[in-house]
Amino acid sequence: MKSHRAWYWLGGVLAAFAILALIFDSNWLKGPIERMVTAKTGREFRIEGNLDIIPRLTPRLTVERVRFANPPWAQEPETLRLEKAEISLALLPLLRGKIVLPQVALTKPVIALERNEAGANNWTLGRADAEDPEQRGEPPQIGLLTVDEGVLLFHDAAQKTSLNVQVQTVADGESGRSLKVALQGTWHGQRVVAEARGGPMLALADTETPYPLEARFAIGKLDGHVAGTVTGLVALAAADLKLEARGESLSELYALTGVALPPTPPYRISGQLIREAAWWRFHDFDGHVGDSDLAGSADVLMREGERIRLEATLTSQVLDIDDLGGFIGANPQTGPGETASAAQARQAAAKEASPRMLPDVPLKLDRLRAMDADVRFAGRSIRGAKRLDDLDMHLVLKDGVMTLKPLKFGVAGGKVVSTLALDGRGNKAGLDGEFEFRRIDLRKLFPENRTVAKSTGLIGGRAAIKGEGNSLAEVLGDADGSLGLAMTGGQVSNLVLELAGLDAAEALRLLFTGDKPVQIRCAVADVEIRDGMLQTRSVVVDTTDTNLNVEGRINLGSEELDLTLHPLPKDYSLAVLRTPLHLSGTFKDLAIRPDKKLLVRGGIAAILGAIAGPAGVLVAMLESGPGEDADCGRLIAAAQRHAAAPAAAGSP
Repeated sequence: MKSHRAWYWLGGVLAAFAILALIFDSNWLKGPIERMVTAKTGREFRIEGNLDIIPRLTPRLTVERVRFANPPWAQEPETLRLEKAEISLALLPLLRGKIVLPQVALTKPVIALERNEAGANNWTLGRADAEDPEQRGEPPQIGLLTVDEGVLLFHDAAQKTSLNVQVQTVADGESGRSLKVALQGTWHGQRVVAEARGGPMLALADTETPYPLEARFAIGKLDGHVAGTVTGLVALAAADLKLEARGESLSELYALTGVALPPTPPYRISGQLIREAAWWRFHDFDGHVGDSDLAGSADVLMREGERIRLEATLTSQVLDIDDLGGFIGANPQTGPGETASAAQARQAAAKEASPRMLPDVPLKLDRLRAMDADVRFAGRSIRGAKRLDDLDMHLVLKDGVMTLKPLKFGVAGGKVVSTLALDGRGNKAGLDGEFEFRRIDLRKLFPENRTVAKSTGLIGGRAAIKGEGNSLAEVLGDADGSLGLAMTGGQVSNLVLELAGLDAAEALRLLFTGDKPVQIRCAVADVEIRDGMLQTRSVVVDTTDTNLNVEGRINLGSEELDLTLHPLPKDYSLAVLRTPLHLSGTFKDLAIRPDKKLLVRGGIAAILGAIAGPAGVLVAMLESGPGEDADCGRLIAAAQRHAAAPAAAGSP
């Protein structure tokens, strides 16, 4: 009997609800709902059309012509206006103070989201003056959303972003309905245009089901295409997308992503873009940057309140060396067969017209401090530099200090192994570099010179440099350090030495009768660097034929040089002009000339000899061989000692 009574009570309750639903007008609730939402949010909420509520376990609400006002500071008058909305409401979460809407269908909605320069936004529901954060409300959780003729406006003054997004749910023969999106506006100050197509339903709160997405976009000078899936579209909990992108310079990605990359020539690249928690991973990508191929993987960690971190492993099978010019502020080559943007071509033309050669583009120290990085790069072969074979680099950027350790170039069959540190924490960049030269082949160093092609010998040495400045030109103009190079043994073309000594008779004889190698006892370059000035301490090439000394200085600040080469033959030779050679001028306008005074003296001696007769001419132009053997051991030891001294002092 009790069980029968329970059924009677349940039937009575259901009958009462049925009768109430027949006689109840949902529009009676419009006023209370408007007042409650207005009081809760501090913004006016109006329902200008009908309100219809269908009572069920998950009640369904239909509302027409809704208006929800914006805060007074907003550009748009309303956060939301729509012609019609059909919404289902979950009851159990509502008992816990949370609004969960399993299904939402919107007709002609216009949603305007804004954030001002102070950081205030209009999508945080609740009164802005509520002291308890829990009283400020939370945005509703939406499960499945369909939209017809929708518009989303987004303005962020601080980020220089203003977007207009047109949203439309369209018929799809395979899946029923799919989402079509058209976007235009500005993103971080860059012009943006995009078209996207999604799946049949927009699962905003579903963090488990991947949502299909395909889009084409143009942001500034970047064009791209993505296709794949995203999960939890609002929070972007996960993504697995095939990305293809092209642009004029990788440095332009900084304004869009916060990832600081050096200026490059135009690029095109494609790979798999994956989102895992706070990591964005761009894996198995390949493409070209300028005239260099590039492949590898890159991972970017983005956490709120932390610096971005980049980890990458990159390889290039054929590296065009001028594509790396952006690292030092230089432009890529713009000649025939070279890849460069129109802006880079203009910059290169301006640099070509400038009397200066060293890159003077200011270093962007704010970008150096904006992120951390750990990048490994290997260039298997190098194009555009006959003396360079390959490149191996490990870059670490931490707290505004960038180190390249090592930075290794294959040079003329040998290696240049260097360690560089660029400190960007101050107002000026501080550069500290050490270089080691290992077994560089003299013959491969000048492959285009047929006379040097017969030369042999391996070069080694050290260099160290420190300087400050806001461009490479400034750093070198301020630099202190030293350079020490040495070559022992080997041989060099006799013709090179005879031409350097202006030994006309011997050089002509070699040109017509053949060249012969001359043994090198030693070659030493010991150079001091102070305040951007390179001053020779001892620069000597000592062979069994000639002793060649170099004296003078090179000013890195003004890009001027003044060097004198003193060739001192060790043998007796006819028709030598007994005069040094002067190298002077600027890096872009270098002049090589013999010493005028000594040349005139030699000419006068020849004239006086002619007066005395033919025998006098021979006496005037006869070289008595003043050159002497250099103390190779002492010179090399001094060069090694000077070059090692700055390195032993350590980094600043």
